[in-house]
Amino acid sequence: MDEHGCSIRIWGGIRSVTTKQTQLNACPPPKSIAVIGAGPAGVASAISLSKAYPSSSITLIDESADPAHYDPLRSYLYLVDFRGQTFINKHLDSSAVKLDDISVAQTDFVLQVLETNSPKPPVSLPIINTNRKTPFWVQRGHLVKLLSNSLPDSVTRCYGNKVSRCEYVAQSGSYVITVSPTSDDFSFLHENEMEKFEADLVIAADGINSFIRENLFDQPTITSRKSPAGKLRFKALQINSNFTAYDDADATPTLQSDPISAYAIRSTKKAYDTKLGMGILPIRTSASALLGLESSSTRPANIITRDDHFIHSESAADATELQRFLEESFPQLAFSGKNSVVAEDELSRFSKSPGTVFPHPQHAKTLIQSSSPNAGIVLVGDSAHAFPPDIGQGVNAALVDVVELTKTLADPRHLNLASALSNYEKIRLPETRALVKLCATSNPFQYKQTGIISSLRQKMWTANFLLRLLLSKIFGKLFSPNSFYALQGEFSYVKIMRRCDRTTALLYVPVFALLLSRIIIKQLI
Repeated sequence: MDEHGCSIRIWGGIRSVTTKQTQLNACPPPKSIAVIGAGPAGVASAISLSKAYPSSSITLIDESADPAHYDPLRSYLYLVDFRGQTFINKHLDSSAVKLDDISVAQTDFVLQVLETNSPKPPVSLPIINTNRKTPFWVQRGHLVKLLSNSLPDSVTRCYGNKVSRCEYVAQSGSYVITVSPTSDDFSFLHENEMEKFEADLVIAADGINSFIRENLFDQPTITSRKSPAGKLRFKALQINSNFTAYDDADATPTLQSDPISAYAIRSTKKAYDTKLGMGILPIRTSASALLGLESSSTRPANIITRDDHFIHSESAADATELQRFLEESFPQLAFSGKNSVVAEDELSRFSKSPGTVFPHPQHAKTLIQSSSPNAGIVLVGDSAHAFPPDIGQGVNAALVDVVELTKTLADPRHLNLASALSNYEKIRLPETRALVKLCATSNPFQYKQTGIISSLRQKMWTANFLLRLLLSKIFGKLFSPNSFYALQGEFSYVKIMRRCDRTTALLYVPVFALLLSRIIIKQLI
């Protein structure tokens, strides 16, 4: 701090000076903020807090040299609904590129099922609540890049480095964070560059295996809820965006794909450990060029199975054996020759890829840690809550976390940072618990899990889904439809869960009445 009341900070050889500003809110602004993780939640946090606290020094840290880089292991798509759009519409409204420029609206594509013979007629997906903003499908890297383009120059980007240590130092009243390069290719620009810096507020947006949460929060930090979708393994085969499907009987072309359409491709194999399906979601092929990213001619075909499936076996780790298996499973597609839907090196990559395991729905038991009145840590995004992608709420819940955090920090009723963070936890923790419960029950069988027990449970879930839907149409608000429907209308996860729990209780009333009547009849007899 110099004699004029200016904060001086050195990072990357650059000396930055920021002048103290009078704040309208009672809670003094953090002098420095560290955001760990540059995924959607992390970048959104840096954008939002840079506007709320223009005098604060903000550093965004990520292990990747380019967080928007297309990674086949994370080539999934997000469905950004009205919740996620709350943040985007507020902070990206002046961006030259809009969300709908790089995504495909839920109303703009059709789904086609490709069996081993001629494809079925395309069907449009139902839009359940037309009063809400249309959801958009967008690739992860494209969304990260869209958000990153709105980062102000005042935010320091410390990419290609990971946090190796974070500890609270009472003497300075802040956290000392140590970062180190993730590889020899990524190092500090100058030999005298600092590897440590201080932060009053640490935003942990570093994912499901959060370093900050696991090392600075009390153990155990996570509570989970069993889901039929938990522990399924996800792998994405990168196929040509414009692939051709054939009639397996005479190799006659039957369909030329459209990138903005979705496809469900069924295999010929029906055994427990060989039955397979590929799900292909719509993409906007012009998005990369609009965002200044390297264009790709491929799109991910999602394969989701149990761990004991052949696709994860040692045999399938051989590219030649994998190719044979795919040719037998999907005769409607070509996996070799000039019309092959995949490149040879992609088969090799896919065969060796371990994929990603879906977690059981889970959340951190506490979302904050306050080491002093004006120094604390807060969890957002996957570090706070994680689950399978059954209901598409991962990115949406993360962006709502950021909105609520910024709103709470700016609330003039809080006299210090600890008070503001405590209020954030009171708001978000009940929502997080409700979301985890919703994810475990809303639509966990959409992956066509194999096995007799799974098949029986899926039939029971379908019957329950249809019963709730019918009762809600007949009796209105007295009964709630399945929560998968309710998620598209109500904003609050807590309110959705309460309505669903009330419906569950009402469904048990006839059962209890029948049991009670039988007991009474037996007593009378």
